[in-house]
Amino acid sequence: MLSYAANHEDVRLARVLTEPNGLYLDIGAHHPVDGSVTKHFFDRGWRGVHVEPSARLFARFEAQRPTAINVHAAVGEEPGRARFAFFASAPGLSTIVERVANDHALMLGEPEYEDVEVTTLAALCEAHVGAAPIDLLVVDVEGAEQAVLRGADWARWRPRIVVVEATRPLTRRPAHEAWEPLLVAADYVPTAFDGCNRFYVASEAIGLAPSLAEPICAFDRYLDHDVVVCLARAARALEGMSKEERARGLAALAALEDADAATIASAFEGLQLGDRAGWLRSRLG
Repeated sequence: MLSYAANHEDVRLARVLTEPNGLYLDIGAHHPVDGSVTKHFFDRGWRGVHVEPSARLFARFEAQRPTAINVHAAVGEEPGRARFAFFASAPGLSTIVERVANDHALMLGEPEYEDVEVTTLAALCEAHVGAAPIDLLVVDVEGAEQAVLRGADWARWRPRIVVVEATRPLTRRPAHEAWEPLLVAADYVPTAFDGCNRFYVASEAIGLAPSLAEPICAFDRYLDHDVVVCLARAARALEGMSKEERARGLAALAALEDADAATIASAFEGLQLGDRAGWLRSRLG
């Protein structure tokens, strides 16, 4: 499979969610491709509900996943309005939580603010799910996790698996103590932690837990989408080079099979990787 999720959450989930048809809710969906936990399932033909407060990112879902249900809103404990802080240089860190926005602004500069609608999980399910079973709920909301989970009706709508970002934004510090009791009280079983997210299984679907709990490994047979994009962009960059430049570029790429990280990073310098250049540098150290 091709993994799009930043921490390969989709690989772990695909191991147990093997049905050709299903239903997921993606709260704080962020982007239809980059870092998406749900793109693998959307591409398989699953029905999806994507909820995204950023007007720019919501427009991407409308354009790239037009057959899905796309909702331009934030999610909280009660319906209303909220001030959404959007960081253009790091959209995944955008948030409706003022404290988190202020912390991010120290590194990223002042955000753009949007006044956005706030809905609840229960209202979303009432409007878009009805009596259909939910296979997967993904929550990635930069500090608003407790409010999102409080707005659910866990007795009426019970996703088989719930995935929640479980560390404080941009840190390894755990953040689940404030909201995990809500899920446990709703009869969800903590099943796995991948360093960023915690995975929960509904008690009635507990048979999924053993496979979900296993670490991702070579047997999962996946490719990282970002690596594929880097290679595709490198190929396009080579096409635009002179014959001599192309020969040097091909020779550098051909030598990567046995190269160390610094050599690989150097070989890709000068190729037009765009927004993947920073990603590659961060991975190669």
